[in-house]
Amino acid sequence: MSTGKIDCKCPGFFVITLHGFWLFGNLSAQVLSKSPDLRKLAAYQNILYIAFLECWQMAGVSIHAVMIICDDVFSQTLNFVAGDTAIFAWITIIVLRFFLSLNRLVVVTNLSFLGFLKSSAFHKATLAIATVILLGLIVSGVLIKNVFFVDISIVGYVFPSHVVNTFETYVSNILCTSAFLLYVLTGLYLLKVKQNTNVTQNFGEVRLMASSALGFSYEMFMIILFHFVLPYVSVPMEMGSVVMMMWAFLPGFNGLMLVILNKSFRTRFFGLNRKQSITTKTIVQQMAV
Repeated sequence: MSTGKIDCKCPGFFVITLHGFWLFGNLSAQVLSKSPDLRKLAAYQNILYIAFLECWQMAGVSIHAVMIICDDVFSQTLNFVAGDTAIFAWITIIVLRFFLSLNRLVVVTNLSFLGFLKSSAFHKATLAIATVILLGLIVSGVLIKNVFFVDISIVGYVFPSHVVNTFETYVSNILCTSAFLLYVLTGLYLLKVKQNTNVTQNFGEVRLMASSALGFSYEMFMIILFHFVLPYVSVPMEMGSVVMMMWAFLPGFNGLMLVILNKSFRTRFFGLNRKQSITTKTIVQQMAV
């Protein structure tokens, strides 16, 4: 995240933040949480964790949006808590995205020497690591207090230089680069064996990988923007509003990719309030591990 000023006083930003895409992210999480068969699958447990954290992130951003609209932070404690919620969720999502990219490589390629990475113990360990990181960040937020907050005087976010800032920089740069390489390797593998019938049989896995890769690419673009562009350029209010709209769009984008690329998930999403008519067997075949 950039430590500089990002103007974001734009009605469109607040409309997106407070309504459409937060709701979309919530619905995506509900689809997964209300699907017992999906909750048994490693990749979807990871995606469900990400979806809930995205809702956390949007909750924090939404509180800050109200503060900016009203030109009043109401309470510095609330300001700090909202900021902590947003930035801690963001960092943990990056960690989970890396593990998801590793899962996609292992499952799609099905290479025997990587078989241990598909074990239940390894999967539980990755979720435990992400949880420990999240809890550690929460503790740091209690100790540091002003980790990430909105400054009404500049109508923008402030991310001071401290241990969380440094940790976020290393985590985002190292893990995103690693995840990028993992997706590249998976893509090269698919190109190499595109004539193999196994690709057709595992088409559900390929579509899940595609949605994960697109969501990751969006996040990586935002990281590059925040770390390597915004700190070195002067951003006008209009452009700053666009940047913050893009950040607000992130949870909605990830859910949108799942809906567009996965037929079974799409059916569940639009039939959330109706009785499900898809059998567990069919779903597992289409959506895979």
